[in-house]
Amino acid sequence: MLMRKLLLIVLLGNMLFANAQDKVVLRDGTELNVKVIESNDNNIVFTYPNEDVRNEKPKSLINYILYASGRKEECNTITIPTIESEKEWEQVIVTTNRADVQGLTKQKNISVSAGNGGVFNKAEKAHEKAIEKLKKKAAKLKCGIVLIISDSFGGQWNNISSISGEAYK
Repeated sequence: MLMRKLLLIVLLGNMLFANAQDKVVLRDGTELNVKVIESNDNNIVFTYPNEDVRNEKPKSLINYILYASGRKEECNTITIPTIESEKEWEQVIVTTNRADVQGLTKQKNISVSAGNGGVFNKAEKAHEKAIEKLKKKAAKLKCGIVLIISDSFGGQWNNISSISGEAYK
């Protein structure tokens, strides 16, 4: 009799454990109640409740995973700032990594140019000015991150920097 009760408790415990769900919270706030089967540096593999189909999602789209055990795995290493005004332009992130903007909403393409006037000034100064202008344009759009899609410098005598990017929220 005692063995039956013990066996029943073990079986019930296994059934509860097998049905335990993990919660995946995406960057856009969407919550997925799933069972994570595999997690590596770039992706997770999971199944939805009562399904056997394996699904895959890049970690760049995921904010964090809360496992049924209670452990929390932070996936998104970049935190996109919320920009409310142009004055917050210095908080805008500039990146060349498309994975940093995956899952975000593109607002607009933006382009800037900046020169540094003459052969005795360094091209790096022109580039710094162009990045500052790019951040200010993004802040005006209330975007927290800009993906650079082209970046070019002028000739030997011009020291002009031109940058094109995509602004995201």
